[in-house]
Amino acid sequence: MNSSDHSFFSPKVRHLFNRLFNIRAWSDWDRAQSISNYFLGTLRRLFVPQPVKKANAKSFDDIVTELKLSDKAIKAKAMALKRLCIFMLCLAVSFYGYGMYQLLYGSILAVILSLVLMLISLSLAFRYHFWYFQIERRKLGCTLSEWFKETFMGENQ
Repeated sequence: MNSSDHSFFSPKVRHLFNRLFNIRAWSDWDRAQSISNYFLGTLRRLFVPQPVKKANAKSFDDIVTELKLSDKAIKAKAMALKRLCIFMLCLAVSFYGYGMYQLLYGSILAVILSLVLMLISLSLAFRYHFWYFQIERRKLGCTLSEWFKETFMGENQ
């Protein structure tokens, strides 16, 4: 054995050992590392403020003329959004009632499912009402604060 060779096994034995016992491939280390990097990047984007990108903001009137919408069509779309919002709220109330009924009978999985469906219905109701709010105010890009103040606090801006 050479004094310069510090390894106990020959390169052929090491190569054979690495091929037979490839722990990195067995544990799928590369994929696990890429998944963890993806989740860390997602968490970083969620919790670290990102710079605001200013797109070419168009006004409500610009969009109306671009899409060639009449006042009648705009009012029809607003009323459709309002009806959808009310329907989703009624659906959420019915899911809540069904969940409470199932709670009395001890079916916890049905309660959880009902609450999840209720939350989905409420989020859709919010979405439709927010769109309705923007059409009624004839202003795109309203903030949640404006929506909340004008919808629930009665403040007009």
